[in-house]
Amino acid sequence: MAAAISCISKQLQQADAVRGTMVILTITGAAMDDGTESDDMIDVPALAAALRAAGLVGALGGVQHMPFGSVRGAMSRVTRYQLIPEASPTDLPHRVIVKRAPADDGIRQISATLGLSRRESAFYRELAPTLSVPTPRCFGMVPLRDGGLALVLEDLGAMPRGDRVAGCSPAVARRVVLALAQLHAAHWGSAALGARAWLAPFDTHALQRFARDAWPVAAAVLDPVLTPTLRRLGARLGDCLAGWFDAYWRAPWTLLHNDVQLDNIFFPSDTATPLLIDWQSCVRGRGPLDVAGFLGGNLSIATRRAVEWPILREYHQALCAAGVTGYSFDACWNEYRRGMLDGLSRMVIALASALDDGQHRQHRDVFWPRYAAAAEDLQLERLVDG
Repeated sequence: MAAAISCISKQLQQADAVRGTMVILTITGAAMDDGTESDDMIDVPALAAALRAAGLVGALGGVQHMPFGSVRGAMSRVTRYQLIPEASPTDLPHRVIVKRAPADDGIRQISATLGLSRRESAFYRELAPTLSVPTPRCFGMVPLRDGGLALVLEDLGAMPRGDRVAGCSPAVARRVVLALAQLHAAHWGSAALGARAWLAPFDTHALQRFARDAWPVAAAVLDPVLTPTLRRLGARLGDCLAGWFDAYWRAPWTLLHNDVQLDNIFFPSDTATPLLIDWQSCVRGRGPLDVAGFLGGNLSIATRRAVEWPILREYHQALCAAGVTGYSFDACWNEYRRGMLDGLSRMVIALASALDDGQHRQHRDVFWPRYAAAAEDLQLERLVDG
């Protein structure tokens, strides 16, 4: 498991190396000689075929590789392209995002084992068109020279995007959680989700072993700030996570995004429903898992403490108003508390990874304190004892 942590760390560091070279790719897909890595090339005819299949009118003459700011991703790689039409008028988008497997062989293998690309492509193909909450438009998939496939997605770069480190206001937090209620209510208890094999939960015993191996490293990093309660709780994560997750994945389930953080949320306007990206971890499970991950990791400690109870009340009321029955607020509250264990375990694993200095400081000084405070406030040790 230590090797897996090392692989993830390496990919996190590689994801920081943003390629900003501007380059024109011709229809023939000729090799680039300006320093841009060949893995960033996209086959223009294949992209043109995908756009035609998506119903877009206009001939594609080429694409231009664009800089992508400070985008990071541990389990995938994204590239932005400006589309160059052969002629006008055209309804081709100005830019698209191409999302593919990571370059690192170790992380590529982990991603394939978890089925992340399969989950996300199936999500856009089968579920995204049916959702009542907005998602990026998917223009299909294109084959890659290594035999893999890449998603072609709408570029949302012009929209305001959340910032997980900065956090958000109570009003924004409420908007996000009510959007989650809308998403969850629409699929609550859905037998159809159970029939979709690609929505099956991840290997919970592997996650438990991962947390067990990560805790000694994380504990050494956190030693000066670990309270006795957190020290006991962290040491026990490696014994309880599998059982807790197995219970969490049981029906009545719903569709979970499973990585609800501000960096994965765009805000089309001050009133419109927030737009979620990065569906590669989507899974079927209990709705409060999404809510706990968001409120626990994306709000300041003071803000979470102030809004946690009333926002979760509104979440539950929204579920009931949308037709969810037989689900008490007490059940919702307890599942929310258990959901915070997931966030805490993710922080333990992240802290055990050899992240670059900036990322390491964020996890140690921003995200861990948030989840740690939630763990103490919500008395999560009692859940483990129970």
